[in-house]
Amino acid sequence: MALNLLNFHTLCMDLSFPLKLERQASSLAASLFLPVPNSGNLSFRIARFPSEGTEVITDIYKHGSRFHVQVTRFLVSLRDRIANGHAGKHTGLDVAMEISCSTCERDNPLVAELRNRPPFDLRNDLSGSESENHYFIFFTDSKNCVAKAVSQPYAKPWTEDWQRLINRSYGAEHLPPRRNKALV
Repeated sequence: MALNLLNFHTLCMDLSFPLKLERQASSLAASLFLPVPNSGNLSFRIARFPSEGTEVITDIYKHGSRFHVQVTRFLVSLRDRIANGHAGKHTGLDVAMEISCSTCERDNPLVAELRNRPPFDLRNDLSGSESENHYFIFFTDSKNCVAKAVSQPYAKPWTEDWQRLINRSYGAEHLPPRRNKALV
């Protein structure tokens, strides 16, 4: 037991900044839908951590014959919180965020991309830099799953598949109605 606790503590202390950021965001975000194994349903999460601005996590999942989109928007920068040493000191209840969800059509560009080109072959290329843009994905088709991460994908010539998913996630995040923001 003590060895497991020591290993856990060591692993947590050795996380790079982007991994700490992703861990904090995932612990606060809406729960990730995981389909029943071999059900034919899917679940996809893309977490966007821009170097400036606030973080957004977009989930697309299929349950039965319907597709759903769920968006967690952080209204204050988690990156700044972690950089200033505030991560892990609170329960997370004081982090301003909104979670919104809705159904989505099967011809939505992100849904179509996931159905036609599942992201199993994306390359990992995550840096440890605190100042770069970082992106994480998780995908399962109820048979296989993949988790990948990349930093600065728009500065690399081989990241077209990453860029397609990222660009389409911006469109998908606008499907659910905003909860805390007044429409102006």
